Amino acid sequence: MIKLHYAKLTDKNNIPCLKFNNQKDFNNFLFKVTENIVYLFCFDVLDDKQEIFITEDLTLIGVIMSNCFDLIQTENVFYLQEYTSFEDAYQVALSMQETSELCYSK
Repeated sequence: MIKLHYAKLTDKNNIPCLKFNNQKDFNNFLFKVTENIVYLFCFDVLDDKQEIFITEDLTLIGVIMSNCFDLIQTENVFYLQEYTSFEDAYQVALSMQETSELCYSK
């Protein structure tokens, strides 16, 4: 089971959790989303790090996931958030990585 917490721009308080039976269903969903918007996509990998991707093309996320699915935590929980600009998405991504020593230049 794959769970996707999908925060659309219109979702203020309630972020739905979509469930998919397999990777194919998950990718088919991503390929159908065609908004003119910026997406922040993230998940935890095996070494307890969080990977974050920012793109306006969810097809790219599907391709990445197809090639990297074995690295992902067994829970298969993903987060997809919509933003109106790359600036907004990158600000959120930066705040998500603040605990990392690589977050800021020294």
